[in-house]
Amino acid sequence: MRDFTLTVTRVPGCLATAAGDRRAPQVNDNLSVLDRHREGESGGIGSGLPARGIAILARCQVRFNRDFIGTYAKSFRFAHRAACPEVELPPVINARDDRPVTACLVVPGKIAFKTRPEAPLAQACTLMRTPVQEGVVLAFHMEHPDRMSVQVDDFPATRGNIPNHCNNVSSHDNNQSSAGGASPSDVDAFRGQFPVSRAMIWRNSRKDWNQPMARNINITVIGAGSATFSLGLVKDLCLTENLKGSHVTFMDIDAQRLWNITGLAERYSRELGADLRFTQTTDRQAALTGADFVINTADVKGHHHARRVRELTESLGYYYYTPSALGHFYNFRLMLDIARDIERICPDAWLIQSGNPVFDGTTLMNRHTNAKIIGLCHGHYGYLEMANVLGLDPSRITWEAPGVNHAIWLTTFMHDGEDAYPILDKWIEEHGPTYWDTHVATRTHDIQMSRGVIDMYRMHGLMPIGDTPRLVGWWYHTDLATKKHWFGQPWGGPDTEIARPVHVSVLSERLAQVDAAIKDPSVQVTSVFGQTRTREQQVPIIDALANGVAGCFQVNMPNTGGIVAGIEHDVVVESQAWIDRGGVHPMRPARPLPASVMREEVMPKVGEMERGLEAFLTGDRRLLLLDILAERKTTSYDQAKTLLETVLAMPGHEEVAAHYR
Repeated sequence: MRDFTLTVTRVPGCLATAAGDRRAPQVNDNLSVLDRHREGESGGIGSGLPARGIAILARCQVRFNRDFIGTYAKSFRFAHRAACPEVELPPVINARDDRPVTACLVVPGKIAFKTRPEAPLAQACTLMRTPVQEGVVLAFHMEHPDRMSVQVDDFPATRGNIPNHCNNVSSHDNNQSSAGGASPSDVDAFRGQFPVSRAMIWRNSRKDWNQPMARNINITVIGAGSATFSLGLVKDLCLTENLKGSHVTFMDIDAQRLWNITGLAERYSRELGADLRFTQTTDRQAALTGADFVINTADVKGHHHARRVRELTESLGYYYYTPSALGHFYNFRLMLDIARDIERICPDAWLIQSGNPVFDGTTLMNRHTNAKIIGLCHGHYGYLEMANVLGLDPSRITWEAPGVNHAIWLTTFMHDGEDAYPILDKWIEEHGPTYWDTHVATRTHDIQMSRGVIDMYRMHGLMPIGDTPRLVGWWYHTDLATKKHWFGQPWGGPDTEIARPVHVSVLSERLAQVDAAIKDPSVQVTSVFGQTRTREQQVPIIDALANGVAGCFQVNMPNTGGIVAGIEHDVVVESQAWIDRGGVHPMRPARPLPASVMREEVMPKVGEMERGLEAFLTGDRRLLLLDILAERKTTSYDQAKTLLETVLAMPGHEEVAAHYR
């Protein structure tokens, strides 16, 4: 395969050609075109490409000889298939239909076309790197350039102020470019911000296409009694202009918490002048009626039950351990019930799964229902902790952390277009030992730059991000003293007998704040809970899907098309995706996970997930026993069997014991 530059002229018809034949490019004075990366780089997704690129969704025609028009991205919502290199592009429209269609031109990713006897235009385009709304570098990767020519219409050039949120997940500044030609200073600024060597700055002249458009929507929150999450959600909703006039339904089985959260949300909304309506119900089916978006944050048994299970397992020789296959039963059942209810009651709604286990649960729901599901976690923000310690400006960082939830690794880490791993290496050599000896965490989850995480980096050559270190390497987690050594003072990370109560107490304090504010009508809610948005992705994703405020997000989605190489297509993976009114468009990571990470860390977690789902679906108790036997803390078969029988006999586990036979 060869790389070809797509050059465009501003003449009637806007003829664009693949320049693989080395014809002189035709460039209008109003365009600035810089040299792109050299022709002839090795083929394959992401190979030899610049580290950061951009794309634009625009209304245009992409016309191929042999009378075909290829349509990309938004119009046909092929969503997860966008990252699949082996799926025929749906649909192919006859060229005689001259209506404009939506196209997605991508850089520095490659749009691969393969000629087949039965389908001259096949193979889906791949969304690589991070799209933004206003600019595009046009580059095609073709197998048969002699068989195709490309015509692009409706692309007047524009002066481009490239939005500053490129490659910053869930940042939505929605900057707009002004009309006019691209000046040299614009191009220089563009080159400085995006390390590509050929750029053409564009803006779509059709004002009505993919412009942010406010729309009243219905949002249902299941598990709304979670004060910390629900209050953050309310803040983000109230501070999102496009969602004014929307209706939020809170659903929870705890009527008192539900009443508190609803009352506080109404007061907060009034104080900000946000036009939002809130209702509450303990009836899930009523809550789902008419929903456009459903956010599930529920945890059926909760923190206190999990603590009782851990105390029991510790008495049997297991330090800080919960059998995952057994422990997920109630949440699996709830997730599947919710997804099936959505299929029946509000089939067009998006389900945003925000409660654990995200990896296992979203895989289960995607396999067994047709609901539209996005799984979310916030562990990927570990890259911000790295930036803080290293003294780097987060807005100048390009990053990717693919994998599966709670097993994601920083494959791309760049600052100002340059590899930032050498900066990390220098910090480790010059400051690491002092930091590990003197740093005292103020949050239980403050472990991103700990001695243990750096040891994992040295072992695999990539940084584990967010919650990933909590599940890597049994030798880091044997007891409290060991955890303090690897993950620092004062708690040894979040998963210890002294850390978890602190985390739960913070949640309890927030509930107490809610209760106190509800009881005192003179309290100004905005002064207690603030007026700044959280960095959670739920509301920005809703705004993207409903109103076209598109952006790049770290999400959990099916591995359709092999977003993460080596994992089955029906397994949910975590990676970046471009989300707009057309749906979720996965972006294949520029660099694959190395073999050691896949073999030692990711695939064992996939296997554990598969065992847990099979146990849940079949009710086979033997799989629960195998799950415990696979735990490194197990010293004998009898110990594992005793643990299983004891946990199943716990009060509150009657349904579990009846299910697994």
